Amino acid sequence: MVHKFAARHATSMDAESGDNWGPHGRGYYVANRLMWNPDVDVDALLADFYEKAFGPGAAAMRRYYERLDPGNKPLMSKSLLGQAFRDVDEASRLAKNRPDVLARLADIKIYLHFIHLTWMLDHEADKAKKKDLTLAAITHAYRTRRTYMNHWQAILQTWTKKAAEEFDEPTWAPNVKGKKPWTDAGPYTTEEMGKDFQDALAYFQPQPMEEKQFSSDLVAVQFPIIAPSNVPKKNAKPPAGPAASAQYYQGGLRYALFSLTGESLDLEVVTGTIAWYRDRPDARYSLKTASDEMLTEGRLKLDGETHPLSLKVSKPGLYFFDFVDSGAGWKIRMAAGKPCTIPLLRDKKFSHAGSMQRMFFYVPKGTAKIDYFWMGGPHKVLDPQGKVVQEVKTKGEFVSVPVPPGMDAKLWSFTQLSLGHLWFFNVPNYVAASPEALLVPKEVANEDGLVIR
Repeated sequence: MVHKFAARHATSMDAESGDNWGPHGRGYYVANRLMWNPDVDVDALLADFYEKAFGPGAAAMRRYYERLDPGNKPLMSKSLLGQAFRDVDEASRLAKNRPDVLARLADIKIYLHFIHLTWMLDHEADKAKKKDLTLAAITHAYRTRRTYMNHWQAILQTWTKKAAEEFDEPTWAPNVKGKKPWTDAGPYTTEEMGKDFQDALAYFQPQPMEEKQFSSDLVAVQFPIIAPSNVPKKNAKPPAGPAASAQYYQGGLRYALFSLTGESLDLEVVTGTIAWYRDRPDARYSLKTASDEMLTEGRLKLDGETHPLSLKVSKPGLYFFDFVDSGAGWKIRMAAGKPCTIPLLRDKKFSHAGSMQRMFFYVPKGTAKIDYFWMGGPHKVLDPQGKVVQEVKTKGEFVSVPVPPGMDAKLWSFTQLSLGHLWFFNVPNYVAASPEALLVPKEVANEDGLVIR
């Protein structure tokens, strides 16, 4: 970004940063050097940073920073944090004879203890325990404020005010006079740091997960109908028709659509579903071919109204519909039976309003278990016969669901799902509101002998 500004003859920059060198120290260093010389070799700069800062632990700390680099699309999970903590632990052992390096690693461990506390807080439901963890996290940030690993002033001015209201502790608010409970503890000691770091190593356990790649060359297929397992065959009713695709989000999204005969792609969107935000810029949409050629684009007022769209295409095949709602919320609806699939993204959390309709995904032949990352609310996993086989209540963790013999090469589904951050490791990352709406990678359809429509 600095290089782009310099290429346009910018001579200065005004940007916001904070005293939070724990998460952003490497980035601050690189940005500073780039502003002095936009053409600096960043790879060489980083190699020098790792070597000068961490000496014998340079390789381990390179892994640590690259693991957590947003550009590498990390799945922020207990497993990932477990790996990152072990990188720091390895660096500490390798640098045991370097007091200067150990001092820098001690600062990073101070930051990581804050991460440990806030992770537990985010995953705690009991209000009394949440209060204790909140106080512990704020106290830790205060005690270590002179290390500048965490942005203490931001925590003081914003989080303490919110916590005062949440836990009915008015004296916690920054603008209320009186002694604060987090000032009682003394400086953070080396012994405490060592114990806290070992506790974190035990808490955050790596969970190795093999990831399989699938293409985005999607096709519409004809899935066989499977009767529910809990209904006697003599009482079985004809299966209901496919559900219309109907979802409701805040935030932009891409849909994969498919024209079976070259017919137009007809859908409806409701814009500005959050009335408070209707003063924002117009919503934008576009339709592109599978090769990223722009076919149609337009804007829609954030008026809370239904906008029918009939998107013309020149031939049968795969198309991608992108919608940007300016954060004002939107709904999408496509008729029953029409291919309309959500491609999941490894680096993006979606925000669906409330529970979605039953959402289907395909489990390829030979899959012994379904492995996925989930950050969001509770949901249920259904097997091909519609039976609930697992209730998922965790978040920020990897989920594994066994696939019994004969249950592969079939459609599975979710219920009570409010789409958050979902990423499959070993099945195609596409979900849809009905079997008819679900598209699958062409190579999977061919390998599994699925009937392509």
